[in-house]
Amino acid sequence: MIRKMTVTLDLPYDESELRRIAERDSGCVPAHFVLLRKSIDARHINRVRVQYTFEYGDTLPAPRPTPERVRGQRKVLIVGSGPAGMFCAVRLAGRGLRPVVAERGGCVNDRERDVGTFFSGGELNEESNVQFGEGGAGTFSDGKLNTNTHNGHVAEVYRTFVRFGAPAETLYLSKPHIGSDKLRKVIKNMREYVISCGGEVRFRTRLTDIGRRGGKVIARLECDGRESEEEYDDAVLAVGHSARDTFVMLRARGYAMERRDIAVGVRIEHLQSRINEARYGSFAKYLPPADYKAVSEAGERKVFTFCMCPGGYVVPAQSERGTVVTNGMSLYSRSGTNANSALMAQLTAADMRADDPLAGVELQRSIERAAFMLTGGYAAPAMTVGDFLKDAREPRRTGYVFPRERCALPEFSGMATDVSSEIADGGLKSGKRASSSAVYPTYALGVRFAPLGELFPEAVVRSLAAGIRDIASRIRGFDDENAILTAPETRFTSPVRILRGMDFAAEGTDNVYPCGEGAGYSGGITSSACDGMRIADAICAKCM
Repeated sequence: MIRKMTVTLDLPYDESELRRIAERDSGCVPAHFVLLRKSIDARHINRVRVQYTFEYGDTLPAPRPTPERVRGQRKVLIVGSGPAGMFCAVRLAGRGLRPVVAERGGCVNDRERDVGTFFSGGELNEESNVQFGEGGAGTFSDGKLNTNTHNGHVAEVYRTFVRFGAPAETLYLSKPHIGSDKLRKVIKNMREYVISCGGEVRFRTRLTDIGRRGGKVIARLECDGRESEEEYDDAVLAVGHSARDTFVMLRARGYAMERRDIAVGVRIEHLQSRINEARYGSFAKYLPPADYKAVSEAGERKVFTFCMCPGGYVVPAQSERGTVVTNGMSLYSRSGTNANSALMAQLTAADMRADDPLAGVELQRSIERAAFMLTGGYAAPAMTVGDFLKDAREPRRTGYVFPRERCALPEFSGMATDVSSEIADGGLKSGKRASSSAVYPTYALGVRFAPLGELFPEAVVRSLAAGIRDIASRIRGFDDENAILTAPETRFTSPVRILRGMDFAAEGTDNVYPCGEGAGYSGGITSSACDGMRIADAICAKCM
């Protein structure tokens, strides 16, 4: 008999107590014991506790059935190797189909080199960067897997990650994360599995055109400057939220698309120790680095935090020359000095040409180019929270600051972060002892203090300021005057949706499947992976 139990332990806690509880309840050593969920209850800062749900019993549960292999060998093109594309490929390959993954960027190893070169002040590779390459935009992230998606595929996504090398705790943590360092190993293992099943994974291969002929998909693919025309039974468009040239091509080919509302904002950096104290109080020493999630409607626009990275780094995430884009990343250990999170304000049809499905793309691009012009290069514009709240158009501090702390990844060992941090007008002077509350930005290419109020619509600026003050009423110190705002964060989600029917195929087709975040049907690693699996199941159903 299998039983389930939920237990709350006070801090400091001892996980071995859980097995003893199960043993006392069953009267013997359980043959089966599995943690189902672990979460931190920090609703009351004076009594932070850890809650566990586990199952146990004197018998082993029945094994899960193996998915049925399908008849035939349909050849399926999958455009993009992010979580949507790779989970689709793994599922298709495991059931006997022939997926061919076409990724415009490089493999993980090449991508690490390309990203490291740019982070060191070298040239931006527009096809292999933080946005494009094996694993998609999530490769250089925290690898957060928590999701609001209530989908039957979520548990399977977690099991698949563990199968390919993610930590076992992924299966039971309430907010699992893999970390950018471990995620890359998982991605490589998934690629090797697809190839071992007879599939293909091609890098530096970009979709330039797509059509249909005789019930088949005709794809034009470019690799190393040479184009080829290839025929497939089905095509999955898992292109990611930054494939702007692909969106333009699909619109020209008559694919039905609609504009989506987007959000823009900044990365806000605090000392991780201050966030730990604000969330856990005196219990912080017993717990891992704290995270947070906050929403504010105190201003004209809804403001919310997104992609919070405990002990992480703000990274350059542009995919086009002459632009500045920020994102957040952390390693599995989350051991960096700073915490960072996107702080976003919503934009609506009133902020852009509502009748143009690519209006959001152009708005994103205009902000990214304005940021580049504001600093005169790839350094990111920044302000302290104190300056921003006083006047977002008149920063008191000026000059450049370079990160004091390296992003501790071997491939980034050449990052030019040994430069002494300086601010021209007061604040953090090189040669002086920094205040214990000083927050040094972690953006690899350095920041330039500049008026962030010039980047965004006035309503967004006012809303961000109101949001910071409001969130500070719930997260003590969120409005710390020494916290750093680095801009812009623009790639929150895809600005377009490629319309599809109940069979998941694009409108007007029966074998072209828009998929994942780039197609407008997910928002993060887990939900994108779920969508990829849904598409794979739809394709397999045609072979049953």
